[in-house]
Amino acid sequence: MDPLTNIYLETVGRAFDAQAWLSKQKYIINKDRTIDIDGDVNLSSLGLTQLPFKFGKITGDFDLSYTPLNNLEGCPENIEGDFMCDFIGLKSLKGSPKRIGGSFTCIHNKLLTLEYCPEYIGMSFSCGYNYLRTLKGCPRYFNGGFYCQKNKLTTLEYGPSKVGEHYICTHNRLKTLGHCARVIGEDLECYNNHLTSLDDLPEHIGGLVYADFPDEYINKAIEAAKNRKYIRTLSHDDEMPDVSDIFD
Repeated sequence: MDPLTNIYLETVGRAFDAQAWLSKQKYIINKDRTIDIDGDVNLSSLGLTQLPFKFGKITGDFDLSYTPLNNLEGCPENIEGDFMCDFIGLKSLKGSPKRIGGSFTCIHNKLLTLEYCPEYIGMSFSCGYNYLRTLKGCPRYFNGGFYCQKNKLTTLEYGPSKVGEHYICTHNRLKTLGHCARVIGEDLECYNNHLTSLDDLPEHIGGLVYADFPDEYINKAIEAAKNRKYIRTLSHDDEMPDVSDIFD
């Protein structure tokens, strides 16, 4: 995708003048013909069936939502802001950025797996409303929240171990909370699953727990989880992490 020759692209309903669009941006053409943009890139709802260029680095947000792309070919490798690719018919994350400084949302697609997921996501990760059966490929830590609701998950294995904000895994097929994040900074929402108990509740939850159980049962499960943490600390002489700076 050469920025000097690829001027017009076919879209749904109208042509897209790529060169005219580029002339309005603060950009650099690299030796490998990738294009760095200083600022936000908003290509959502333009009807693009392919990206106009091979992007390199974006200092702001990168939004591809509501386009009939079906793939991420041409996406930048590094996005300092947020990356949105919602409602574009994705079946694979192949071509996704390696590093996202902000949040990553890929909701309402057709993903079966998180293979090719970015290696680093600085804030939140939203992969809900897909067809995921596994979280394999998911990063291990998030300063923000983790949202995997409305999938076909039967296990939280391979998911993050520490989440700074909310952890939402509602409307799946979970029978247990085993492999859930050990540290959750805010609320845990796990209702509309097939859970029979909360025996595997994480040891640290900074907010509330929303589950399909009576409040009294949830409160007892939370207390039991705290006791497990205390007992493990005594028996193994482990120093529990300071949640206030665990994401520094």
